[in-house]
Amino acid sequence: MEVTQGAPFESFGLSEATMRAVRNKHYTISTPVQAGCIPPMLAGKDVIAKAPTGTGKTMPSASPSIERIDPESEAVQAVILAPPRELAMQITDEMRDIAVCHEGVRLVCLYGGQPIGKQIDALKRRPQIVVATPGRLSDHMKRRTVTLKDVSTVVLDEADRMLDMGFVHDVKKVIAKLPAKRQNLMFSATMPKEIEQLAAGILHDPRLCQGGSRVQHSGADRPEPVFRREGQQEAPAPLAHQESGAAGAERAGVQPHQARRR
Repeated sequence: MEVTQGAPFESFGLSEATMRAVRNKHYTISTPVQAGCIPPMLAGKDVIAKAPTGTGKTMPSASPSIERIDPESEAVQAVILAPPRELAMQITDEMRDIAVCHEGVRLVCLYGGQPIGKQIDALKRRPQIVVATPGRLSDHMKRRTVTLKDVSTVVLDEADRMLDMGFVHDVKKVIAKLPAKRQNLMFSATMPKEIEQLAAGILHDPRLCQGGSRVQHSGADRPEPVFRREGQQEAPAPLAHQESGAAGAERAGVQPHQARRR
């Protein structure tokens, strides 16, 4: 299904907590890929989306993942895999902006280049959401510092880049440790044969979504999520580096600076 238009966020049936986060960021109309992915994700369906970087893919992975979290549980319930570490950090920032409105929801970002001891300490705080690069999550699994037996949602972002960067083996090792009954979401800018084969082995009766065109970002190494604000065309969303986002993340029980150390 190709989606060419966005829709009001209020039409998706998101919880009041998530809508509060959306309103805090002054978002009103979604991008096409958000409109195509959020409803089936909220309905518990698997989704595969063909969408380039810069089409607002983070919101479809963030909002349904957080909506499904049981804040009373200390188990890891959602895993988001993304290459490289800059993308994992970006996703974590965006998810924090939503998690801050969900009391008791905690998340952590795991990536190579950061001292693993600090990540182990963060995992001891029992985050329910793990955003990670495949290699570093595989490393934690070998060390038995993370347990994935209660995961109910898994997201593979930029799957074609994982293939190009040689992460597919690590992805398969992670998937093999997840419960068979789970919800799956895969994003990929392209759909080569290898990605189709990977999707066939992971997703179950997925809804196919294709929407959004690539947004050109000038002078930026890592494109930011794109949303449409009221009275404006598509514009980059602010990251949670700002004081209000960091302070809010602390109130939600997450570490606002942890994911930005390299």
